[in-house]
Amino acid sequence: MRILRLSILAVLAGSLLGEPGERIAFDAALRIFDREFYREAEEEFSDFVKDFPESELIPRANAFRLRSRAHRLSQEGDHAAAADAFRELRLAHPNSPNYLEYVVEEAWNEYRNGGRDSVLELLGGIGSPFQAAAVIRPNDPSALPFLVGGRLLLAQTLLDREEYAGARRTLSEISDWYLGNEFVWRRRLLLARLHLAEGVPEKALEHAESALELAMVTAVPEWITESAAVLGEVRIASGRPEAAIAAYRRNLVPGVPVRRKQEAWSRLVELHLGQRPPGVVIGILEDLLAELPEEVHSDIPLLALGRLKLELHFREQLGEGSGTASPEDLIDARDLLSRVIGDFPESGLLAHAYFHVGWCHWELGAVRESIDAFSIASDLLSPGVEQAVARFKVADGLLAEGRYGEAVERYRDISPETVPEFPAREHFLARVLYQLLRAAVKVPDASAATEAVRELVTRYPEDLLSVRGRIVAGRYLMDTGKGDGARELFRQVVEQFPSFPLRPEVEFAIAGSHEREGNWQSALEGYRRWLEDYPGHALRPRVVYSLARSTGRRGDQEEAFRLFGRLIEEHGESPQAGSARLWRGNFHFNRHRFVRAEAEYRRILEDDGLSAAMECRVRLMAARAAFRLGRYRAAIDTLEPVHDRRHSLPADLMAEVGILYGDACFEHGRELEGDERLEQFCNALAGFWRAETAVPSARLAAVAQGRSGNLGYLMAHYPMALHAFGKVIGHPEADIAQRSEARVAVGMIHERLFEEEGFSPRKDPLDDYREVIFRKNLRQGERFDPFWIQQAALKACAIMETRGDFPAAVRICEEMARILPPRARQWENLRDRLANLEE
Repeated sequence: MRILRLSILAVLAGSLLGEPGERIAFDAALRIFDREFYREAEEEFSDFVKDFPESELIPRANAFRLRSRAHRLSQEGDHAAAADAFRELRLAHPNSPNYLEYVVEEAWNEYRNGGRDSVLELLGGIGSPFQAAAVIRPNDPSALPFLVGGRLLLAQTLLDREEYAGARRTLSEISDWYLGNEFVWRRRLLLARLHLAEGVPEKALEHAESALELAMVTAVPEWITESAAVLGEVRIASGRPEAAIAAYRRNLVPGVPVRRKQEAWSRLVELHLGQRPPGVVIGILEDLLAELPEEVHSDIPLLALGRLKLELHFREQLGEGSGTASPEDLIDARDLLSRVIGDFPESGLLAHAYFHVGWCHWELGAVRESIDAFSIASDLLSPGVEQAVARFKVADGLLAEGRYGEAVERYRDISPETVPEFPAREHFLARVLYQLLRAAVKVPDASAATEAVRELVTRYPEDLLSVRGRIVAGRYLMDTGKGDGARELFRQVVEQFPSFPLRPEVEFAIAGSHEREGNWQSALEGYRRWLEDYPGHALRPRVVYSLARSTGRRGDQEEAFRLFGRLIEEHGESPQAGSARLWRGNFHFNRHRFVRAEAEYRRILEDDGLSAAMECRVRLMAARAAFRLGRYRAAIDTLEPVHDRRHSLPADLMAEVGILYGDACFEHGRELEGDERLEQFCNALAGFWRAETAVPSARLAAVAQGRSGNLGYLMAHYPMALHAFGKVIGHPEADIAQRSEARVAVGMIHERLFEEEGFSPRKDPLDDYREVIFRKNLRQGERFDPFWIQQAALKACAIMETRGDFPAAVRICEEMARILPPRARQWENLRDRLANLEE
């Protein structure tokens, strides 16, 4: 951030002391500093100190020398050292007219150095250096740039930390009318980011477009670059991908920082792929690279082009392409990826380029080159899926070259412990074992082959490769270890024997593997094809359920709802029917169709054989639906069978049951009178107690304790209520809202006790309210809860007014107006009313 500084020459001219020669040297150094030649200014002030050691201007010269050094370090990007220098200035000169500059510049350099916590310590909160100085100089024109810049930096830091309410509050304190162009632009950009983070893309779009317009008018390149990047993100969130493409396109020009240029390329590739077929995207990227100067070229589009051409090749192989790919595409892909390796040797994408070059060589039949590329990729890649695949393809290459013993060792190095989670992980591990088996039978290595097939069949019994493994192992055993191409053999078996008994299971597993990979279209096609080919098979309910589940995961909820209904209609007695009804019930519940949701849940409960945990979850959802409908007695009846079986259920599930059971009894009791009302309140307390004891150290326990306190307060059983609220206040997992609510409730109880004749309370209720008002109940890293701090303040003011302590009430109002800006007007009005009463 570049903050304007008013020239200090005029300010100092009248007060400079010393001989004319000293003044000339000092003034010259000041002019150099004022023109922002900081390195030269630092040298000039250093020379002044040496040349005039007895001058009365030495303290000022030393201060300006350090100030010059701090700005120089900031310009040079040494933000840690710059922050230290500004900190030294701030601490050494607390009464300096430049104090705000020192604070804000220190904060900016801390921000650039990643010290978000330090920024908040400097700028945020009561008593911070910035806030203290801002109170002293609120209307000083020379301080205005730093006041605004500090608030903008504070808002930006809060936004980075996802503290959106604080960021919004800070930005609301800044108006456009008195700001220069830079501050107006930064404020609009921050508002755009804030609205985007809060999920309000329309407002974000308005501010982002306004920021770009201002950047274009002022013609500041870095403003235009930053505005275009933010506008692109906002347009993506607004569902305007083509407009986002236009925004990012602005950053593909000479002079744009590398980070923004790479971001633009990455987003353009992503957006184009989201809107167009890969073949069309290839043409767009090729045209862009031909159109743009070499300076704007990047490793990102080259890698994307190579990967897309390679992908088209694979699609054509699988029969999923459009028929437009040519054999030359594979060679083009290899050459593009080789350009990444040759032209960008320091690229962060180098490992991925080697990985895909390895695939190109593999598909072109260049096994030796493929092994070399995959070997380099496996060394460069971080642990992950691509590294595991690269290691696997090195072993495949060794197998293809007939180096069977080496291949066995490479496959053995790939184990479940070295392969991370990803959708096709299980199938990948099965393939590793299958290829290990193929290599082992070629060695031959009977021990390795036997172990591979045992693990393959045990770990992955439903995988297609498990079937192939059985065939390979069988022929190996029958032919004394002479295996001859398991894949081809399996294909021949299926083609020659259509009634092969495991074929339905194999085809179901194939479709399931697509689902695990997130390839919904292929999974859905596989399930539909399976249902056509095997109409009477015993696996049919599972396949229909999988079809419906994949449809829902793809995003077509209505069609999934229909398919689950079809499963229930056709296979209502199958184990999958209960899960289908649960899905449909949740579908209705999430759309506030509580009557329909409850009906679905209750139908599940009619089925026999439900596990205890499954029954509990279904009853919990059915009771929630009944509770939402105001049918509290029905909710109680639904939960009672599992409420009494607490020892056979997971603790967190039992806690949820206890809280909902208590809530239902409480609400039902309020509908009754006399003994029946008291009975339900006692049942509610039992539910809350069971929830609390089920998970005593978890947040749900604090929720249950708070419910018990509320019930005790309603029943005027104050000792019980005080005990419950006290546990909430001391609970390690209770958040600030829960603890503040409990403390306010304790204050209300003390008020009631104070009003009862003949009772002298142990504690003044004002003490409880003050604890919330002055944030004494905050824990490390917490912020106060606005609602409950306001409730505490209102109650405190009411007591103070009753007692005639109007000055104290006025001070409370002023504190609230300060910390609750959105409510400042109301608190100021209350303050004025109380002040008038005092008079």
